[in-house]
Amino acid sequence: MTKRIFVIGASRGIGGLCVEQALDRGWTVHAMARGPVNGGDPHPRLLVIAGDCRNETLLGEGVMGADAVISVIGTPPSLSKVTIFSEHMGALLPVMQRAAIRRLIFVTGLGAGDSYGRSNPLYDYVFWPLVLRQMYLDKTRAEEMLQASDLDWTIVRPGLLLNGRPTGRVRTFTTPETYRGGAIRRADVAAFLLDCAENASFVRQTPEVIA
Repeated sequence: MTKRIFVIGASRGIGGLCVEQALDRGWTVHAMARGPVNGGDPHPRLLVIAGDCRNETLLGEGVMGADAVISVIGTPPSLSKVTIFSEHMGALLPVMQRAAIRRLIFVTGLGAGDSYGRSNPLYDYVFWPLVLRQMYLDKTRAEEMLQASDLDWTIVRPGLLLNGRPTGRVRTFTTPETYRGGAIRRADVAAFLLDCAENASFVRQTPEVIA
């Protein structure tokens, strides 16, 4: 059972909820973020590492003693080339290999890798090419780097993300042929990620998750 988790991208959204829920489960959490974590409240089982997710030294501090790593980094959409996801993966993989930590759960989204074109026409043919293309091209590069590694990885591709309390409703589709459009609350995605870390489920798979 996982008791120590390293969450990257932990200041808000899914990453912030992972920190909150992991602490509620009694785990020790290492959390990397540029902003405040856990609302800025100190916690005896929380180690905050402030800095850039591409910094190998800081990543090395985070993975120390961890049973699993969850990466939920994000960046605003851009019309210019995006590189943060692949640069992050390029820094994280060797750090984990040197530390002999094998479990990595990485959140991307529908539109990365072989999930492109598996959502709905408005998303696939309007938002993706006009707004999200550069971001998802780099998410794809990061996915490919992770898939080429020898780690026990899981790539999680959530549907449309919503706010609100967790519902416990999570459906998973593990092959692009079965993917479908849908939505899910960020809190439910966070719980799914922690379950994957705790139970070693969906290893070397790319599940879509929707409610």
